[in-house]
Amino acid sequence: MSINLKPYYDAAVAAEADVQRIMQEMDTLYKADKKADALAMRPNLAAAQAKSKEDGELYRSMLSASDGSNAPQNFVPAGGQAQQQQASGKKKLTRQAFDTLDSAERMKFIHDGGQITENAQEVSNG
Repeated sequence: MSINLKPYYDAAVAAEADVQRIMQEMDTLYKADKKADALAMRPNLAAAQAKSKEDGELYRSMLSASDGSNAPQNFVPAGGQAQQQQASGKKKLTRQAFDTLDSAERMKFIHDGGQITENAQEVSNG
């Protein structure tokens, strides 16, 4: 199952931007000798920090959970595309894919009747 993590990421980024905005406002007030006004904003800053922490943790949790949820689908054999094409029964490889094979894999591919082509479209049609 694939989950769109963008809304979680966007919420975490927006919450952190809110923290930064409040900090900037407090800094401006403090430097303008309005220390009392800056201190009065502390509850707003604390609330924004709590929301940022919560949204960030939710995003990281969702990201972590999604990383391992599809491990078999994310697996790529050591030989990459060339071996995947061989495993799926295709008998044609592009020169580039063939060149990624080690010498034993090349020999097996040729002995199994494989053909090398310069045209990638021939591989997908082949």
